[in-house]
Amino acid sequence: MTSSAETDMSLTNLPQFKGEKGKFGRWIYKMESSFSVHGICDDTKKKDFIIHYLNEESYNVFCDKIKPKGPKDVNYTEMVDVLTKCFDAVDTQVKRMY
Repeated sequence: MTSSAETDMSLTNLPQFKGEKGKFGRWIYKMESSFSVHGICDDTKKKDFIIHYLNEESYNVFCDKIKPKGPKDVNYTEMVDVLTKCFDAVDTQVKRMY
């Protein structure tokens, strides 16, 4: 069994999310897999890790989307949903072409 400090250190090897459109789903999958591997079940801790790994621009986009709420006022599921809509939403015009 790993200690909390060991778990936290191993999560530092994960890449920062840089706000690339269409890439959030892949990034969050890796993050959630890491949570699973390290036994992190607490949604508040998961949310804190995600906030930590968002680059400044992505964090600002997230905060702007949840106004007037702040990051502490949304739960983990809401956070992932908002970030997914911000960074993985397919342009409806592109959808219509296919």
